[in-house]
Amino acid sequence: MNRGDPYPAEVGATVQLVMQELGWSNPYRLVWQSKVGPLPWLEPSTEDTIKVMCKRGQKNLMLVPIAFVNDHIETLHELDIEYAQDIGKEVGAERIARCATPNCDP
Repeated sequence: MNRGDPYPAEVGATVQLVMQELGWSNPYRLVWQSKVGPLPWLEPSTEDTIKVMCKRGQKNLMLVPIAFVNDHIETLHELDIEYAQDIGKEVGAERIARCATPNCDP
């Protein structure tokens, strides 16, 4: 892979297409989760973004697992428990919710 990993660009393109389909009706941020191991991961992280947004007064957030094509227990735990409950409580969020992953129904 001399040209680099296409993953960030592919996810970014997916976000753009979804937002276009929705008529750019909501503000959004593309953030990254699931860092594993000691190597650097993509930024900004979901955790850091939640903290910054709540600090700025945006205390109701919707997490959209756009890069995951099906429900996966590790990802759902990270989004629903670690981010929505634990980090949300830590930063005083009013509500952090997650929409369903696409699964097999686009």
